Order: sequence, then structure tokens, then C-alpha cells
Amino acid sequence: MTKKEANNDILIAHIIKGIEEVKGNDIQLLDLREIENTVCDYFVICNGT
Repeated sequence: MTKKEANNDILIAHIIKGIEEVKGNDIQLLDLREIENTVCDYFVICNGT
């Protein structure tokens, strides 16, 4: 695992934890790294109450 991948994993964990803290539900993490010419590596989708 490279340093960038480790940093991404830590960032994603913090993002998901933050969503859960504000009562986010059905959190979905879409990994877009395999798709060429995307503007982001991941996309997070969730519901809220």
C-alpha cells in the first residue's frame, strides 16, 4: 500500500465517521479510480434524517 492510498483510506474513514455522527444512513462509497478522466477518486452517497 502506498502512502497516498493510506492517506486516502484515513480520509475516507473520517468522512464516513462524520456522516454517521450527523445521522447519515445507507452510506455508499463508490470507487471511481478505475474509470479514466474522472474528477474524483471516490463518490460518497448517503441518506439523512
